[in-house]
Amino acid sequence: MKNLKEQRLEEDEAAVAVVQRFSGSQSRELFNNGILSLKMIFQVYYAKSSMRPFIIDKCISVLALSAMLSRVFEASKNLEDEPLHHLIDALCKLSNEAMELAYSNREPSLFAVAKLLETGLANLHRIEFMWRPITNHLLEVCQHPHMRMREWGVEAITYLVQGAFQYHHNHPHLVTEARERLLLEPLSELSRVRHGDVRARQLECAARLLHSRGEQLGAAWPLMVNIVAAISPHHSEQLIRSAFQCCQLVAGDLLGAAGARCLRRVLAAVAAFARQTKDINISLTAVGLMWNISDYLYHNRERLAGALAGEPADRADHADLPHLDRLFMCLYSRLSELCTEPRAPVRRAASQTLFSCIGAHGSLLTPPAWRALLNALFPMLHKVQNLSNVASSEKVDTGEHILIHHTRNTAQKQWAETQVLTLSGVSRVFHSRFALLTTVGDFPRSWAALLDFITDFALRRSHEVSVAALKSFQEVLSAAGRATDTEDGSAGGAQKRVWALAWAAWANIAKGCANLNEDNTGANEENKPTEVYAPSQGFLTTLVQIFPLIFHHIRPTFTPSDVVRLGECLCIVSSVEAVTGLDSLGATPAPVALHALHCLDCLQKEALVRHELLPPTFAALVSLAEAAGNGSGLNSSGRVETGGSPRLRCLSAAAALYRACAKAHPPALKLLLQALHNSIQQCVCDGSRSERRRRSGDQAEEPAQIAALLLQVLATGLPLAREKPELYGQFWDDLPAVLETFMFQPPGGGGESGRELVLLIRSEVLRGASGDGPGSGGPARAAAAALQLVRKGSMLSPPQHNTDNESELRGREEFARTCFETLLQFSMLEDAPALAASQEESDPLAVTALLDRFREVIVKYNQDDVTGDQLARHQLSEISFVLKALATLAASMQRAPPGKVDPPAWHKLIGLYSELVCLAASARAPQAAGAIKEALLQYGALLAPPSAPPP
Repeated sequence: MKNLKEQRLEEDEAAVAVVQRFSGSQSRELFNNGILSLKMIFQVYYAKSSMRPFIIDKCISVLALSAMLSRVFEASKNLEDEPLHHLIDALCKLSNEAMELAYSNREPSLFAVAKLLETGLANLHRIEFMWRPITNHLLEVCQHPHMRMREWGVEAITYLVQGAFQYHHNHPHLVTEARERLLLEPLSELSRVRHGDVRARQLECAARLLHSRGEQLGAAWPLMVNIVAAISPHHSEQLIRSAFQCCQLVAGDLLGAAGARCLRRVLAAVAAFARQTKDINISLTAVGLMWNISDYLYHNRERLAGALAGEPADRADHADLPHLDRLFMCLYSRLSELCTEPRAPVRRAASQTLFSCIGAHGSLLTPPAWRALLNALFPMLHKVQNLSNVASSEKVDTGEHILIHHTRNTAQKQWAETQVLTLSGVSRVFHSRFALLTTVGDFPRSWAALLDFITDFALRRSHEVSVAALKSFQEVLSAAGRATDTEDGSAGGAQKRVWALAWAAWANIAKGCANLNEDNTGANEENKPTEVYAPSQGFLTTLVQIFPLIFHHIRPTFTPSDVVRLGECLCIVSSVEAVTGLDSLGATPAPVALHALHCLDCLQKEALVRHELLPPTFAALVSLAEAAGNGSGLNSSGRVETGGSPRLRCLSAAAALYRACAKAHPPALKLLLQALHNSIQQCVCDGSRSERRRRSGDQAEEPAQIAALLLQVLATGLPLAREKPELYGQFWDDLPAVLETFMFQPPGGGGESGRELVLLIRSEVLRGASGDGPGSGGPARAAAAALQLVRKGSMLSPPQHNTDNESELRGREEFARTCFETLLQFSMLEDAPALAASQEESDPLAVTALLDRFREVIVKYNQDDVTGDQLARHQLSEISFVLKALATLAASMQRAPPGKVDPPAWHKLIGLYSELVCLAASARAPQAAGAIKEALLQYGALLAPPSAPPP
């Protein structure tokens, strides 16, 4: 029994040894050929002991036959070409039969494939004869749906290719460009196969060749690049990662080995990986590889130029450019395409890389290449513009574990970043290469296109985009200014067009600001409220600050219509409701109108030289004052801005300009008068603000300053208006209403400014109308109206609010006294006939009304004395003034020509005597003793009738 077990154990060990011989053999085809023998081995294992020796002998015989068969295929290297051709053809037919059987899901026979591989490896010395027949059939095998058949096919091709390269490495004298391309063609053709396992084996082979034979690929480099770049959306992430590893190797260490003629293909391959969507990290890394390629082109420019010299243009685009420029343009074109990629991180990386490459290496480009570059950049901007217009405002869904800042949480906001990057990049190109670009053909068209994009982006409802557009505008204008300052005059016409287009673009942006505050609080198609947009104050300020840069270069050609356009633009910008933000120091920005006024300051200097600009300049200043008046003029603490409100500063500038050129533009006086009138009325209407200013100690600052401006303007304009009244007809008609507002309406009326205005009326209006002094001839009608205002002011009235302010009360007293003195001077003496001639009243001087007013005040004073009530400060001042005025009036009536004063006036004057006596006897008489004495003394002459009493 023991002997039987030992015998069976020995038989089993012999069977296992045979199996191990087949499975461990280095030749896989031998294993396939021994399939039948393996079946017999298993029969040995499971057969009866008596039959096992016989079966093992049969298997050994099959193995011997298989080894002899292998030596036959190894010996095929000694065959002539025709017998070898028959051998290969027979193996292909045998393989086709096996493929047909495999279509029915039967286990395929791989004998023919294995022997084709063995035959190919044995005949590498005559590769031109046998290579294509063998590899073409193996390519058909690689497309077979049976996995095992495909595996053997692709393995055979990769072994053949690697073996062929090894053979040529050992026999370098056999290497030719045609052979190099021939060897890699089968591996390249595998890219057409859609099976992932085939693509994986292809990339493994390509990686081994790049690592071991990368420097020796020679003319096969284009095929290798095609292999690496043959990625497809249906490829798995692992396949794309494997291919990209090869691409990194090609675009990195092996870029020099690939040769100058292959660089365009390398760029296309890198761009393909940047566009793939399986792995965004691969896309970003691929964009970085483009910078490496640009740097390689820059540092190896001489060698590349020499290697490409004499090469024909292989592409229709940029065929007129030098070879090195064509390579750069290929790089820039690929990057510009990536700037409009759907994924925001890729767009960002591509934009930054594109303009970094242009900035670092653009100095190598020739003028024709710059023209081609602009032709690539502007379509890119146009596409960014269109894609931004249709971008969604819905929040981007990034999954649960990815957080996005609120400024980038929608596609629209992400495209806003792209707009900023691309426009800023193109502007930097113009800024750094402006002088060169002006020499490029059709530069005006490029300049106009850039300004069109700046205009469109500046009016976007995005703070980020609009402010960036204005910064780009400033950047390109500064470059244009440097180029203009350094030119020798030969390109004057071109520079004029440059600045004319810049002025038009600025005006379009300014006028477009009027639409930025339109009601955008509606709902979108999903009934969700849209965000309300208002431009930032920084945006508006920057826009206004740009104009002086432009005006410096268009000053000689600036026309009156341009001034009108400028005024409209500045008013629009100053009227826009802006979002006020604080800077890093917490300072409050100055109002936009102040910066707009600086623009008009530049214009005033030109208007003083070219008087045809004066009318629209005055109109612009006045309009800006009205637009600025819509704001509060207060800073964040509620106090008046340092130096006055924007409205006041605009009016001050207009007044200063008028004083400098009053004779050159007579209509400006009427315009300024209306502007000052409107401004003081607006101050009066804004009662709440006036109260706030009064409480804060800034009482009536702005009205007083506006009144001072009126005095300056009238002091300059009234003498001219008297000299040529026919030129100032409308001014004389408007003057009385303006004087009434400034003399009587609070807070400035009835004070010091009113008194100064009365003095000005006395010297320039009334005296001129009476014929006293030079330049007489002021309209008597206007003078009579002014005298009526003086008469009104002479009747002192208590303030509208109770006050103990000594200076305010004294100012009102002085105002009333000045009015009364003026009234007496131009009413009852030598000036009276000229004024009375223009009035229809029998008592043009209203002496009777004055006496009635005096009687009313004196009687009220006597009544208060009886009641014993405490008198207010203004009442004491009023009785004192009335007594002095009564004395003056009595003296004037006595000096008046006979018949000048009506009898009722004399009777009223005499009737006041009794009231004065009562006043003198009152307990409060000592407070006004001097005034009572002076008034009573005037009655001494009235105790006898006048020498020629009136009838």
